[in-house]
Amino acid sequence: MALTLPHVFCLFFPTFVSFIFLTLITFSLPISKSLYFLYASEAGGVRFGIWGWCLDSDPICMNPMRLGYTWEPQIATPITSALILFPIASVLCFLTILTLIPISSGRPVKNSGRVFMGFSLFTFFVAKLAFIFTIAMWAIAKTRFRRAGFKSHFGSLPWLSLFAMLLLLLAVILGAVFLKPLSPQVVQMKDVKGRPSRSRYRSHS
Repeated sequence: MALTLPHVFCLFFPTFVSFIFLTLITFSLPISKSLYFLYASEAGGVRFGIWGWCLDSDPICMNPMRLGYTWEPQIATPITSALILFPIASVLCFLTILTLIPISSGRPVKNSGRVFMGFSLFTFFVAKLAFIFTIAMWAIAKTRFRRAGFKSHFGSLPWLSLFAMLLLLLAVILGAVFLKPLSPQVVQMKDVKGRPSRSRYRSHS
């Protein structure tokens, strides 16, 4: 038995919006200069994304773009390598959306539902880990810039990361509700009602 269309939409919508947010983070600065994690007033203004940094005073961005860049002494190379979690989460989120196809196509919910729950849980875990790294890394960098006498503030990407994680959590919760199999108590009650009691046999004997 397949889920109804409203149920499938309730699973699809938060997963799809989360995929959009994670994709925007993946293609952030320097690919898209309006999407960045942190701004600092050093060097006339600098913004940081997944693949590097860009200066505001001159149209100059880090070249070549790569993971694991540095901006000494505020930002170290090893911690920025953890930003690879966002592209990974984006791909996993897309695969999670694909698992909704058999759920809505009339195939048994028992197997396809477990696949969706497995992918959604793993995607949520990766997105949560990426968010934790994001807050820890850029909060420390923000504090270091301010201690050095520069102004700094968060961009839109930490918020997109938070919303993507919460939407995936919502998808997991809704999936657990909609795809929950019959509980043992319900099955037991049906079995009891379906079996004739012994007292009936004794009354007719």
